[in-house]
Amino acid sequence: MWMVCIVAALISLKLFNMQPKADQIEQLEYDIWSIRYSSSREIQQVKIIQFIDHYFYIAVHFENKKIKPSIIWQDQVSKNQWKSLKNRCKFG
Repeated sequence: MWMVCIVAALISLKLFNMQPKADQIEQLEYDIWSIRYSSSREIQQVKIIQFIDHYFYIAVHFENKKIKPSIIWQDQVSKNQWKSLKNRCKFG
């Protein structure tokens, strides 16, 4: 049973690490953002429809369903940026 759990955890970790990760995200207008993934140099313009605050991280959902939701952890941004994101979550 332990071996099955360890193999399942390793497979999950491998699949998680294969997903593209946002390298840079910046606000252009109120709901229009630019995002660049570490796997490519192309900068995409996306519309964010929802921020969900989960206390330690914030989930970001995009209008385009082809783009998977992103997670922003508290230690990935500065303290001022984190406060700004928290306020954005509260006020929509």
